[in-house]
Order: sequence, then structure tokens, then C-alpha cells
Amino acid sequence: LICELIGETPLLFPVIWGLWVYHLVRSELEVAVSYSEQMLRLAEISKESGMFLEGHFTFANTLFWLGRFDEAKSHLDEAFSLYNPVAHQSHWLLYGQDAGVSTLCYSAYTYWALGYPEKAYDFANRAHELATEIKHPFSIGWALAFGCSLRNWNRDYGSAKTMSDECRDYCSQQGQAFWLSASIASGGILSVCGTMLKDI
Repeated sequence: LICELIGETPLLFPVIWGLWVYHLVRSELEVAVSYSEQMLRLAEISKESGMFLEGHFTFANTLFWLGRFDEAKSHLDEAFSLYNPVAHQSHWLLYGQDAGVSTLCYSAYTYWALGYPEKAYDFANRAHELATEIKHPFSIGWALAFGCSLRNWNRDYGSAKTMSDECRDYCSQQGQAFWLSASIASGGILSVCGTMLKDI
């Protein structure tokens, strides 16, 4: 209601971002898309690169889960072209994540979905390298978890097991429950797949 009263001002951007992620994780994707569109409109008003970066990333993220992979790729390319690890470091506190790492992670997922596993691996490796370079713990957990999922999807179970163990150990050490749960889930998948392979 307050947002409606004061109109579309760039000061609302973090609030809109929070509403976007709330609806995204609830799988209310069409609502999430509308918030991404609003973020891009606010970016046009402010002309601030960080807002364009987050607007394109959030749009791409939502489009990926809608299965609109080509459109997602276009927004991911645009987002990463705007990324500056120094200029956008403040996003760690504002949004809880590094936009460069998150964009590379979703680029990996998107290329895999489009049928380019080698390119997907390249983006996943770049995400891990960037996360390690900037030393942002949540982003390191993210890159490890996404890298493990990607290898599971590609039936590269040996590599996935190694990355799953690394993710579990790192997230346990850092107290990161979110990505720790992802590594545990991946470990369960690997256990089932390993059993199936032995039975074949």
C-alpha cells in the first residue's frame, strides 16, 4: 500500500527485490515477473547500473524457472555485462548475494537446459572461481551447490560427489544452512544413483 501511495521511485528498489524473491521461492512466477519488470522500470528512472544489473538478473532467474531459456540467456548476458565486482560489492549487504556469481550460476543452468553442457560447465567453473576470488562465503556455497547439481544432471556422479562433499564441509564450517541442505539433497541423489548403477 505504501509503495502504491508514493509511486515508482528508485528508493523502493530493494523493497521490490524482496517482494520478487518472496514470490519466486513460492513459485508464484508470473507475480515474480511483474516485480522484475518493475525493477527494470525503476532502473530506467535512476540510470543506476546496479539496478539494471539486479533487474536483468531477477528477470532471467524467473524466466529460467518458467522454461523461457533463450529469453533468460539474453537477460543474463545483459546482467553480466554490467557487473563490476568492486562497484557492486555493496549488493552483498543489500541483497545477500554477489550478482556476478549468481548470474554465472544461472548462466550455467540455462546453457545446460539449452543443450550445451560444456558451456554450462564453463560458466559453473567461472562462478566458483569468482566466488573464491571475492571471498564471499554465501556465493562460494552457491557456486558449489549449483556446480554439484549441474554434474548430477549430466550424470557425472564422481565429480558431483566430490563437489557435494566440498559444499557440505564448507557450508557446515560457515554455518550456511541453505546451501548445506542443497548439498545434503545432492548427496541423497548421488547415493540413489550409485546404487542404481551397481544394480545395472
